[in-house]
Amino acid sequence: MGGTSFRLFPHLPPEIQDAIWDAAVRPATKSHVHSFIIADHHCQSLDSVSVPGFFLRFGAHGKVNGGFKLAVPHDDPNSGPNSSVYLSDSGLWMACKQSRAAMNRRFPTNEWWSGIPGKGQPERKARAGECFGQQNVAHTTSYIDSNAQVQHITIRPDEDLFYFSPLQLDSINWFHHYAFNDVPLIDYRGYNTASPSSSFLGLHVALDYDPLMLETLAGRTVNCPHRRVTFSTTSIVDMVDVFHESAARTIWFIDHRLRRLEGMSANDTKTEAQSRMVLPTASASISPGDRQDGGRVFYSNDCVFTEVQREDYLSEWFMGEENGNGTVFEFFDLLHQVAGGRLEVEGSRRMKVLACEVAPGAAPRLAMARTGSVVCVDCAEEKQETLFRKTDRLRDAESDDDGFSLEDFAQSNLL
Repeated sequence: MGGTSFRLFPHLPPEIQDAIWDAAVRPATKSHVHSFIIADHHCQSLDSVSVPGFFLRFGAHGKVNGGFKLAVPHDDPNSGPNSSVYLSDSGLWMACKQSRAAMNRRFPTNEWWSGIPGKGQPERKARAGECFGQQNVAHTTSYIDSNAQVQHITIRPDEDLFYFSPLQLDSINWFHHYAFNDVPLIDYRGYNTASPSSSFLGLHVALDYDPLMLETLAGRTVNCPHRRVTFSTTSIVDMVDVFHESAARTIWFIDHRLRRLEGMSANDTKTEAQSRMVLPTASASISPGDRQDGGRVFYSNDCVFTEVQREDYLSEWFMGEENGNGTVFEFFDLLHQVAGGRLEVEGSRRMKVLACEVAPGAAPRLAMARTGSVVCVDCAEEKQETLFRKTDRLRDAESDDDGFSLEDFAQSNLL
């Protein structure tokens, strides 16, 4: 008998079998993290842009939509595994009748946003939008993997966190979305005349905070031959305008530099270099729910993302990297000034910060493996001011487009 098989399973009492299948589904009491790559209008077909992921398919026939698109990443931004929770129980939709029943028990109010036809596909009890306004609604959609197999992923739009991978994020022309290009991804409930309507994206969206976002808004020139994402002031303002103003979502900026003050000792001199490279481990006593000390907590398969509030920042957290000048809260303040009244982000409860820690029991991982920061591993070993120093050597080394293409990423083993 194989090490992963249990031939006596069918002979167990039905209630025991159901309990085992139920245990295979993600915990119901937690808010989870789901990663996506977002692609722009210029990606009009699956081959026009090399996106390192599988496009989600919406609609009755399971087609890739023609406007903005979402893709399930092959890996995380640095070739680590995709730690999205939607992958942990995705296979249960197709494994067998009992596993499918367990998913239906966990997500009884589930809208199917994709209708890919095929033998053995789950029954679609509700279509997109049919459960809008009800409590604990789940959304399930589909993609076709590299083996041409249909896979289904499920998210809870009101509770879970939609994390946008930095891959291609700087190529998005956010004005296209701002200009009412209707796709099934998001609704514009932020306008005074608009009311909430059904959309795939939930209430919480997240992206990695790049310390150079602050430098960009401040008008300071940044030169780094390894920079991964190149934002402009316009693209930053447009992006926040779409999610915060137009769509009235909560935007979470993940600052991977943040470290807890708890448990630090005077003898911890190693943290100067090592704390930059290894993510800290979250406390094993962290609440199993989705809130801790009044703040939100989100879980991926290997990390815990904890809300960092402005009033608690100095008393509970510190910067664990040399590139620690400038907080996300300073970025929020400057964004309000630079936007010239276009963004109502000053004191907003929908502009928030998350710290990232390794989940208890998970293997330690490099801090840079989740950042998506423009400050790469090579540059992190240098002092921050060298990132801004203009020299002939650096100018000669930089490419004309001041950034990496997807091909460059692939050749550098970053995808």
